[in-house]
Amino acid sequence: MLRERAAGADQTRRRIIEAAIALYEARGPADTTISAVAKHARVQRLTVYRHFPDERLLLEACWDFWSALHPLPALHRWAAIADPRQRLRSGLDAVYIYYEAAGGLLERLLIDRERMPALAEVMQPFDQWLSEVRASLVEGWAVHGRPRQWIVALVDHAIRFTTWSSMARSGTLNPGEPSRLLCRAIADIARDPYA
Repeated sequence: MLRERAAGADQTRRRIIEAAIALYEARGPADTTISAVAKHARVQRLTVYRHFPDERLLLEACWDFWSALHPLPALHRWAAIADPRQRLRSGLDAVYIYYEAAGGLLERLLIDRERMPALAEVMQPFDQWLSEVRASLVEGWAVHGRPRQWIVALVDHAIRFTTWSSMARSGTLNPGEPSRLLCRAIADIARDPYA
């Protein structure tokens, strides 16, 4: 009896999380109410609050569930590549493939975290990962001074979701071309830093 009750509670909890994620993707977490989550999950509002007493707990559960389905690319896939051009291409390709797969919800989360301090805190693992990606991709370029700053600025711009989104969704570039274009721009600076 207790095992059945626990299994039922787990199913309800999962239904609430899946309902919240669907609504977050459709309208963003800042514009998703607990009432809407309850209705979408086909449960009472009090049931949602019983499982998630505050908004942050629901955001954390949704992030954890969604992140398990969309794991961040592992840096070791490109960090060990010695040539900075090849490392940049490999890393940027991995980031852009991730953005393509995670795009719908990730876009909403990135927009709404400015309005929701709790969401910004929940997304710290993503921010930390992005910081590590940046560090791995700016390493090893044999330029200094202003050209180095340009490379750092371009890498920082290249790894942003909004950069991928504007280039990949423009309709003018083929798949794979956004990363190629940005890699070429960065490599050109490294090759001829004062052109």
